Amino acid sequence: MEYKSTGGFLIMEPSKIKMKIFLTNWVSVVGVFIVLCLTGVITELWKVETIGDAPNAIATGLFGVLLALLLYSLVFWLAFILVMFLLDFLLMNNDETYVRYKLFFEWILVSSPFIYWAFKYSQWIFFVAIGTFLITQAIRERLILKLLSRTASPT
Repeated sequence: MEYKSTGGFLIMEPSKIKMKIFLTNWVSVVGVFIVLCLTGVITELWKVETIGDAPNAIATGLFGVLLALLLYSLVFWLAFILVMFLLDFLLMNNDETYVRYKLFFEWILVSSPFIYWAFKYSQWIFFVAIGTFLITQAIRERLILKLLSRTASPT
């Protein structure tokens, strides 16, 4: 890591901080992906009438959601990651104040199209993704604050 000394503190360069903050987005991407996969499996299990149908339901739920997430919604994933990157670039810096509000604002902006699509297409799974994204933003807050506290440490 490249640090520069200023007034008794070692401070990481802003571009490196923004990149490290952007890399915390893996929490949101993986979190939403896993929860949507689990939701697909649970949804299929809900339809099972006999215990013998459970393995087929699990396979159908898992593979159906995986195909839907990787093929059908590839545009959504790309837009999701791109918007998070842009908002992290614009909003985040090496200041620990207002991180929670910045992440909440990011959540609102990123979730807005999904709320619209949830009502337009009557797909409740969008609400599952939105709720999961809010939870992962809280996890990201802790990671970002930890990162920022390490980047501005006294010499």
